[in-house]
Amino acid sequence: MKNSSRKRKKKQSANTTGFLAVVLIGLIAVGAVTYMNKDQIGAEKPKKEQPAENPNPPVENALPDNRQQAQSTDDVQPTAPTKPETPPSTDDISVTVVKTEEEPTNPMKPKEPVETIPQPPREAPKETPKEPVEPPIKTEDKQLFFVRYSESTESIEIVPVIRRISYENSPLTQTLSTLLYGPNVAELSKDLITMIPEKSKILSIEISKGIAAINFNEEFMFNPNGREGLEAQLAQIVYTATQFPTVSAVQFLIEGEVRDFLSDGVYIKLPLGRNSF
Repeated sequence: MKNSSRKRKKKQSANTTGFLAVVLIGLIAVGAVTYMNKDQIGAEKPKKEQPAENPNPPVENALPDNRQQAQSTDDVQPTAPTKPETPPSTDDISVTVVKTEEEPTNPMKPKEPVETIPQPPREAPKETPKEPVEPPIKTEDKQLFFVRYSESTESIEIVPVIRRISYENSPLTQTLSTLLYGPNVAELSKDLITMIPEKSKILSIEISKGIAAINFNEEFMFNPNGREGLEAQLAQIVYTATQFPTVSAVQFLIEGEVRDFLSDGVYIKLPLGRNSF
């Protein structure tokens, strides 16, 4: 009875051992297939960067060999799909500022002059020059008085000629300036000459109350023809000036001053009119 009981137990133990062996072999086969699938999936998908290894990895509790081999295939979790690798964010980049040691400044040491480059001066905007407006030119026929000398009578005659005078503002100034140039070729052919000294110049003319104050340079005081030549040159100026209705007499000035006499004692202190000759 006891022997049969023992035989039965041994037979059950042997059956149990065989069953466990079959189960173990099945688990090993399932694990191998699962491991191969994992390798295949990992080869098809891009590998994800592995995190830095922990210097102190946790120690896993080792299961007994029997339990590890007897683990069910239901405990195997499917691998989740890996996400594509993303570039590192700039927020994670740290910048290290290296501070250099500055040379200590010496307060007693003079500072080196800073060279400055001179800048060219800025040019002011150029204004377009306005064209001067010329006054209109006027023309009038005026008398110029020259001299004819008669050798037979040894007398001097004052002779008028007509000239076309062009002027802008003052016809008297332009007419007297034309007189100082002397007679032209046609007038010279008629034995007309001038007694006004060649280097004489009119410096200014002012008219007040019928008196024309005509200012001459110093050369007007001297005449190579003597007293008769001085009287003739005064008569030429007075006759030419008094043809204008605004002039009745001439006050002669020399270099801006009233002189009593010209050379050879010809009196010019007071204004002279046509009746003075």
